[in-house]
Amino acid sequence: MGVSVLIPTRDRPKRFRLAAETALKFAKGKVEVVAYVDDDDPQLRAYEEIEIPNVRVMIGPRMGLGRIIHRLIEASLYSYMLLGADDIEFQSMGWDLKMAEKIPDDCIGLVWCDDKWKQSCNHFMFHQKWVSLTGFFPDDFEHWGPDTYVKTVSDALKRSFYVSDVTILHHHFKNNKAKMDSTYSECRAGSMLDRDKKRLENYEHRIKRDIEVLREYL
Repeated sequence: MGVSVLIPTRDRPKRFRLAAETALKFAKGKVEVVAYVDDDDPQLRAYEEIEIPNVRVMIGPRMGLGRIIHRLIEASLYSYMLLGADDIEFQSMGWDLKMAEKIPDDCIGLVWCDDKWKQSCNHFMFHQKWVSLTGFFPDDFEHWGPDTYVKTVSDALKRSFYVSDVTILHHHFKNNKAKMDSTYSECRAGSMLDRDKKRLENYEHRIKRDIEVLREYL
C-alpha cells in the first residue's frame, strides 16, 4: 500500500517544500507527493529546481482547483490519496498508516485529522474507488467547493472519520501561523466564493445521486 499526497500550489515554493518534506519524513509506508503549479507562476523557476525523491511537480495551464485536483488524481501512483495544500506541515510519525487504516475495506470513506485550528475536513484521505464510482466531485469549482461536496456525501453515508492522534498543521494567515500573501488574497477577491456556493447549490441533485450510487455499492 502507498499514499499519494496531492498538493495544488502557487507562488509558495518554500512552503510547498515544507509540506512535501514533512509528508515524506513522517511517513512509515510508501508515500509520493504530486504537485501542480501554474505555468505562469511568478516563482516557477524555484519549483522547477526542486529535486526531492518521490516528489513530482506537474506544470500546466492555470485552472480552477477542481480541475487541478482531478489532474493530480489522474497522475497519482497510489490508490490511497491525501488532498493536501502548500500551507500545511505534517507532524505525526506514521500519519499515512494511521489514516489509511480508517478507510473501510470497501474503500469508501473520508479521513481527516487534527490541524491545531478548526479541525475542519480540508485536508483528507480517500481512495481511488470512490473516484471511479462517482467522479468524486464536479471539476468546475474554482476554490471553495470540493471539500464541502465530498464531506456532504461521506456524512450522509456515515463514512466520515476523524483521527485525533495525527496532526497536520494548517499554517494560515487567519490563525496567525502565516502571513497574508497574493495566493490568499487572490482567492478571496471578487466573487469566487459566491460562485462556488452557487455551484454547490446547483449540484444538490448530483450529490444525492452520488450518495445513492455509493450506498448501492456498500
